[in-house]
Formats: sequence, structure tokens, C-alpha cells
Amino acid sequence: MPAPASTPVGAEEEDTALIEPSAGSAPATAPAAAASGGECDWLCRWLCRWRLCILLPLGVLIFFLGKEWNSLNLGISDSLPSNFSSSSLASAANAVSSAFTAVAPEASEDLQELLTKAVECLRLTTPELDGIKYPSDAEEHFLEVNRTLASFLPRHVPMHKWLLYQGPWIENFWINRFSQKWLERPRGTRLHEIFGPFIPIFVPFVDLKVMMKGKYPPGLMEALNRTLRRDCLYVTVSQHDEGLFGMPRGAERKQVDRIQQSSIPNLLVFSAGGYGHVPLPLLKQPEEPLPATPRLAQRPFFAGFVGGKNAPAVRTQMCDDVRSWADKNQKEVKFIFGYVKNWKDILQNSSLGLSPRGWGRNSFRTIELLQMGRIPVYVWSDEPWLFYRHLWDQEQIGFASHFTELPQTFDHIAADIHKLEAMEQRILELRESHFSFDGVIQQISQFLLGERTDLRCQRLPSRTN
Repeated sequence: MPAPASTPVGAEEEDTALIEPSAGSAPATAPAAAASGGECDWLCRWLCRWRLCILLPLGVLIFFLGKEWNSLNLGISDSLPSNFSSSSLASAANAVSSAFTAVAPEASEDLQELLTKAVECLRLTTPELDGIKYPSDAEEHFLEVNRTLASFLPRHVPMHKWLLYQGPWIENFWINRFSQKWLERPRGTRLHEIFGPFIPIFVPFVDLKVMMKGKYPPGLMEALNRTLRRDCLYVTVSQHDEGLFGMPRGAERKQVDRIQQSSIPNLLVFSAGGYGHVPLPLLKQPEEPLPATPRLAQRPFFAGFVGGKNAPAVRTQMCDDVRSWADKNQKEVKFIFGYVKNWKDILQNSSLGLSPRGWGRNSFRTIELLQMGRIPVYVWSDEPWLFYRHLWDQEQIGFASHFTELPQTFDHIAADIHKLEAMEQRILELRESHFSFDGVIQQISQFLLGERTDLRCQRLPSRTN
């Protein structure tokens, strides 16, 4: 049997020293004072002995509360920008203190309107979705969901590296910025004032899958499915090209998760990878605008492309068809498969930049071109993945084409070459508000709160990629 707990070495001496006079101290000068000192001596001894019984459990409680709240970081606080902090236990206490009251009457109509719009968005995929309401215990449920998921995650999940960039990525920004909004909210702020009709879910999905070689921690997604209620709305951000529950590649591709994203119809997903309800730009490191010279009419190449051969069926046919069109129309085009140091020079000297889809429906190249102030021609295969879709439809920020229809698309572009300069100017005007991490996070916030935004909801694609 284990030995009984003993008093820590020095504890008795410390208690005694606190209440007994040290050598050289002045003696009591009256019997009344001595009697009073005796009572004080007994009381002080009692308080000092009991302080361990009180403070020790209190310290343990604070430790575990802090650990529990830190779990809301989902193990990625070390991988987020240095300004991220969730150490405020007071904020956590405010989040769970007292019984949560119902939504204020003056806010309930606005919230119900947001809820209705959100349900209409999700009904594009699941027309039969019904019975959705905003939970009266929204704040408690928010903490319950994210703490449950955090319990399955490693303490530290490093941001993944891709093409020399190691984050932060859009999922990290989503978790960082919106966690800060909640933790630093003014006293009395309710969850719906930040997230609208949704309960947010904070998980670094892609970082986890890269860290664990295409898998999630055992039980994580089952816990997600089990914890979510069927009568309220949830929201998260995903960068993975196959969505939240996508299939691993290679030999494990046949091992499809039993739970599919479409089986949780009340979970809205902002997706940069190409499988969700609201398309986002696929961002990595920011690119600076290219010089305005040469002017568009003086650029030697009508279109340019530098990149790899992933999605080879799309990219091979793209190059063949565009080269054929260029020969017929006496235009110069430049195509390079692979990496070259002067890739920006090629784009600087091209009127258009071709941006074919990659493994997923989206492409890093599209946002690189937009950040550099160049016009992308986004090339898609099964379904287009157009963030700010109406801006594409109105041909304000680029052109989109199925990979089998590129000759017709280039005929259309060449018929009105003068509008390309105005398009480049418009792209530069939208650079910070639409094509940067900060801009996209602000667009997400406006979407959640029903404010003006250029993000658009659409039907979940029929397959992952």
C-alpha cells in the first residue's frame, strides 16, 4: 500500500516561524496581552494549517481549469502567430459563469433572419433540412463541442509546409482570429454577436492530416459526429482538397471514413480546397504586385503558365489547345512545366496567366496572380470552384473556363482586349480586401453576421475532388 501523505519538509517550521516571535523580539508587557496573544496564537496556527487544505485543492482546480481552457486552442497555440493568447482564465470563467439567458428580444428577430438565410444556404445541398433553431445554451455548447474535440488532439500540431511556405494557413487564421474575438470580447457579448446563427468548430484539419500522414487521431471525427446536435447550425473552415472527411491518398485511398461531410447537413464549411459550401481563395505567402510595365498591349506573351503537371489530363490538354489557338491567331504564349527562378518575369510579360486546377478544384496560382495584379484564366474540370463567384461571372477579376472550352474562351477574351487594363486595375483595388488573409477573414466575419460580403454559398459538390 502507498505510504500516507506526509507533511512537506519545512512546512511545520514555516508555520511556526509565521506565528512565533523571533529571537530579540519584544516580550508581551501585560497578562491581558499574553492572553490575547494566546488566542491569536491558536487562531493563527489553525489558519496556517488549514490554508494548505484550502489552497492546495484550489491550486489544483485552477491548474486543471487552465489546462481545460487551453485545450480550446486545440493543441495549436504554439503553431499560431505569436500574438495569439488564450491564457486568460478570467475570460474562460466569464464564458461559463452563471446560467446563460435567452437571446435578448431586440436581437432575436435579427438572429432569426440570419438563421433563415443560413438554412437556405444549406438547403442548396439538403433541401429537406428542417427543424433548425438557435440553442439557448449556445455558449455552453460551443465550449462542450470544442473541448470534446480538443481531447483527441496532440498538445502541439505544427503547421504544415508546402512549396517553401510553412504557414500560417487559412485554418490557422480562422482559429486564431476568431478565438481572439471571443476571448477578448466586451463583457456581456454573446456568441451570436460574433458567429451569427452558427456554433464555430476550431480544428486544424490539414495540419493534423499532414502530421499524421493522411489520418486523423483515432475517434476524432466520430466524436465530432456524436457531439453535434441535429437541430442547430455549425461552421468551420477547411483547406483540404477533399473536405473534412476526405480520403487518404495512395495505398490507403480505399479506406474511406465511414462518416462523410454530406452526412452532417447542418455543418457549413468554408472551403479553400474545393469541397464545402462557401468557396474561399487558396492562400499561402503574399506576393507583391508586379510592375505596371510593360503595359498590357506591349507584353510579348498573350498568356503564360509556369507550374507542375498535377492533374495532367487538364494541364496537358490546356497547353495543347492554347498553343493551337495561339498559332491560329498569331499570338505568342509561354508554357513551362516545372520550377524556374524567373517565373514572375514570365507572368510580368504575359497579358493573361493560366491557372488550372490542381489536386483539388482550387489552385494557389489563382490567388498568386490576383495578388500580383495579373488576370487569371482559371481552368476547371468537373465543377468550378470560384470564390467571389459573381465577380468572376461579371468578369471583374478574371475568366473561368472548362478545360475543353479554352479556344472559345480565348476567342471571347481577344474580342475585347481593351477591357483587360480596367480588369487589372480592379484586381489591384480588391487586393487587400479580397485576396489577403486579413481580407478573407473579414469576408468570413461579414458572411456569418449577414453583412455585405462577396462570398457566396453554393451546393456541396457531388464528389470530393
